Amino acid sequence: ATESDYPYSSGRGVTGKCDDSFSVVEGTNVASWKYATPACTTRKCADQDEDTLASTLHDVAPPSICVNAESWQDYTTGVRKSSSCGGNGYYSLDYCVQLIGYNGISGSDGYWIVRNSWADDWGVDGMIHLQNIAKMDSKAVRGSPFHQSGS
Repeated sequence: ATESDYPYSSGRGVTGKCDDSFSVVEGTNVASWKYATPACTTRKCADQDEDTLASTLHDVAPPSICVNAESWQDYTTGVRKSSSCGGNGYYSLDYCVQLIGYNGISGSDGYWIVRNSWADDWGVDGMIHLQNIAKMDSKAVRGSPFHQSGS
């Protein structure tokens, strides 16, 4: 589906209706999924396992992650510091994206590379760099792609 299929309208107080008549595109079904790190389901998710998340990214596949993207609208470049990432509890997560890389996983210089869906002209070529422990991996999920075969 494209932006023209589902134009943004909630800013005008209008909620769109989902059109479920789109056909399945080969390779887009998820056969199975599991959490890449233990799921956070509480008000505070400060102790997520970033080493396991990095290992999943490196050894298995880029996981989908849910984040608090409240402060992302004004992001242009650089590393978004953890102090500006907002709350990290389960109820603060408001957006899901894909974790695609990292630059170091310890110390204050390390950051995650996260692919956003807003556009290539947003952030760093459509990506945001988040300081490690930036409260973004509270709900990390990885899936197994399902490839259809047949006609």
